[in-house]
Amino acid sequence: MIAAERRDGPRAAMIAGAIALMSERSVAATSFRDVLENSGAPRGSIYTTFPAVRRNSSKRRRTGQPPGSSGR
Repeated sequence: MIAAERRDGPRAAMIAGAIALMSERSVAATSFRDVLENSGAPRGSIYTTFPAVRRNSSKRRRTGQPPGSSGR
């Protein structure tokens, strides 16, 4: 991760890190943990920066649906 990306804040660092990792590995092989480690962003920042992640993960826990499931 380059210094300019870190200076722009956790959101920019996570997006840049996600793009880099997904380009190297693939989308399916990249986890939130990988993105956080690569970006250096604090773990809680994924939920504050991208609130839909928390809503979607909470819904999956309640319904028992696997990630990406439409629930139909």
